[in-house]
Amino acid sequence: PSLIGISMVFASQSVQALVLGNLLKENFPDIHITLGGAYLSQWVMGMGETQLSELFRCTDSVICGEGEAPLASLLERIDNGEPLNGIPNLIHRNADTGMFQRFDELIYTDVSTQPPPDFTDLDLSAYLTPKTVIPYSISRGCYWGRCVFCQNRYGDYQMRRYQTVPVDKAVAEMTQLSLQCHTDHFNFSNDVIDPGYLKQFSKVLMDSGKTFVWNTDLRAEKAFEKDVCRTLAKAGLNTVAIGFESGCQKTLDAMDKGNRVEVTREVFKNLYEAGVATQAMGIFGFPGETEQNGEETVRFLEENADRISYYVMGLLMVMPGSRMHDDPLAHGVTSISYGNNPLKTPEPVWISNTRMPVNAVHRLYERLSRLENAFAINEYPYVGGLSTNHGFLYFQLGPDILKRLRAEENRQHQRRHEILGMDRQHKKTKTIKSVIPVLAFPYTVYRSPYPVEQIPVEPGTSAGNLQPYEGPERNYLLDPINMPIRIGELEINLLQRVNGRRNMKSVLKKITADTQKRALYFVMYLLAGGLVEVQGSPLK
Repeated sequence: PSLIGISMVFASQSVQALVLGNLLKENFPDIHITLGGAYLSQWVMGMGETQLSELFRCTDSVICGEGEAPLASLLERIDNGEPLNGIPNLIHRNADTGMFQRFDELIYTDVSTQPPPDFTDLDLSAYLTPKTVIPYSISRGCYWGRCVFCQNRYGDYQMRRYQTVPVDKAVAEMTQLSLQCHTDHFNFSNDVIDPGYLKQFSKVLMDSGKTFVWNTDLRAEKAFEKDVCRTLAKAGLNTVAIGFESGCQKTLDAMDKGNRVEVTREVFKNLYEAGVATQAMGIFGFPGETEQNGEETVRFLEENADRISYYVMGLLMVMPGSRMHDDPLAHGVTSISYGNNPLKTPEPVWISNTRMPVNAVHRLYERLSRLENAFAINEYPYVGGLSTNHGFLYFQLGPDILKRLRAEENRQHQRRHEILGMDRQHKKTKTIKSVIPVLAFPYTVYRSPYPVEQIPVEPGTSAGNLQPYEGPERNYLLDPINMPIRIGELEINLLQRVNGRRNMKSVLKKITADTQKRALYFVMYLLAGGLVEVQGSPLK
């Protein structure tokens, strides 16, 4: 190809993106490499010449902000062998001077006239989802745009103007995509949609007779009353993600969030009762937030467990593009440091004299762990990173599906304990039940000369080559479903005794007292992972 583009949407992708760019430049110097993506934009636009020089060892250009039009222009210029000067949103080296050439201001896409996405040249069946889910950008920007921690800003830290695709255009494009891709599932890839637009969109969608299933991010607005939420659900709304951030009004006000705790509570209730799954996203560690303030957030989740499908609580990051990063002292941030990283990684270390102590945050997370029976914290269903799409499909079984699954997991977990004669604290309570374990599917025990934890590279060898491990060999249990785990002779012996004839008592009969707990844990793992099932007393 004449051009290869690498998208760096999240900060966590930065190492992989830059290594990939560097390898491509080394091996294919004539191919133009360009980088783009939201996090990269916020990062690059604050770089000086030194940092750009380092970055451009991995790329030939960077597209900042929204890249639809700039990428099209870049492809055309490269195809025609023309200079890159004047392409909107592009940073590149001037071919004549060798100096970096930047743009004056970001140009944003007009979503009211932009054509729909085209996936006809992609094999959508290759993605690891049971149904195809189409990403569709029905809006851009945020109509609130004032949260001090939000990093969705560029350049002079001004928010992108909030814009929505005209309703008739959106319905027509979704209809076209549905026919092309043979699916009626849509993931709205946007920051937020305002209530007025959603009301109009739902009405037009229902009047047209179209049946789509869709999800989106929302702000908890008073406008989302019961009847509105029921209408949204009838129009196909399946899941919403709401950044409630905190259950403490004082903290919300300091964030300039513009939400009231009592309104947020009511919006969760209205959506959930309408059959819409609700994801609650929160933050610990805002400057000035005390442990008592954090406890208000924990109580908010505890008290609203009947109207939240699942939640994610993260730690505050002060990111480039946010008002906190632009004016840290005004928001309680004492200092921001990028350490010795010459590229100024987009996840800086920040310090605040009023930041909650680490031990306090730990105690809050300990309290949250008690909600495990009702929620899946940061464990929503996903394969290959497609978490939104998998959760989306799960929630077609109801907004409480993850709670029901967790309840079933707990029931089976308790049953496994009963089979092995243990209580929930793994203390012996009664004798092991006389059930017969059988293998559900084949397994392999692999003996590796390499340790998983550390692969030594001897001096003088080329970096990255596997070197024989001089220590003891390691056995690993491999099966088609679970992650490989390291096992010893005890575990191998137990596996060999599971032959469909011996009962559980017999399998565990010759275990000595000093290895009994280890053996019970391993059998518990085999039952939980599905490699071993029991006859005569099924888990299901």
